Amino acid sequence: MASRKFNKSVPYLLILPALAIIFPLLIYPVFYNVYLSFFSWKVLPPTFNFIKLQNYLDVFNNPVFWNSVKITLQFTGIVVGIQFVLGLGLAYLLNGQKFAKQTTRSIVLIPYISAPAIISLIWRLLWDPDLGQINQILRFFGIRGPGWIADPATSLFSVTVTEIWRGIPFVILVLLAGLQALPDEPYDAAKVDGASSVQIFFLITVPLLKTIIWIVLLFQTIFTLRAFDIIWVLTGGGPGGSTQTLSIMIYRTMFRFWDGGTSSTLSVIILILTLLISFVFFRYLYKEMEV
Repeated sequence: MASRKFNKSVPYLLILPALAIIFPLLIYPVFYNVYLSFFSWKVLPPTFNFIKLQNYLDVFNNPVFWNSVKITLQFTGIVVGIQFVLGLGLAYLLNGQKFAKQTTRSIVLIPYISAPAIISLIWRLLWDPDLGQINQILRFFGIRGPGWIADPATSLFSVTVTEIWRGIPFVILVLLAGLQALPDEPYDAAKVDGASSVQIFFLITVPLLKTIIWIVLLFQTIFTLRAFDIIWVLTGGGPGGSTQTLSIMIYRTMFRFWDGGTSSTLSVIILILTLLISFVFFRYLYKEMEV
């Protein structure tokens, strides 16, 4: 009896070392950040007063916050949607490639393994209205290019394109791995029945990849919601707040206005938003696996 109880406790004992590392590095800071969100905590002038839910009320009554939420959701939706469509198409093409597969995959990985700051600086040069190659190409065709990252009308578009380019390799590689793991039997049966390539793709490939697709969408949604480095280096959240996502707003609130309480509150809100999205994804995945 004692031996059986010990055997049941072994898995929990084995994860204790991991928990000992995760708790101080990840879990404790999250709870401490929630704790700070109930305080008026400012660096200059130094203040630290318990104000209950006042930070949350101030944030929800702030139009700048709602504009950042709008920009964040718009940015995330467009980036994830385009990354998925292009990533699935490119993964499908790479899966059917017969020559130089390893070389092609290595090239595809370059944007993802490169430092985000370096990528941002390169794209900042590309978007430059005077010296950038994008406007130079447009001028070759007699088109006057806009200010891209300096113009509120095009800044969000420029940041979105850069983030799509940077994150699409992850989508391609995960979906490519899923495509290579699919069984051959359904495809052989479909070819015998005379199904076209389009029918095979939408009626066999996509349904078999459904679980992997939802996992990719979940990860990319979480990554994009928290996107910071690309936006900060390219525009700093400007011009005129046109690219100020929640992550940028958190940084500026803390390190420009020295308002730690509001910054912690914004961090809690983006955490809750991420958890809600993850809950929806996991609930759908659970239902799919039950079926």
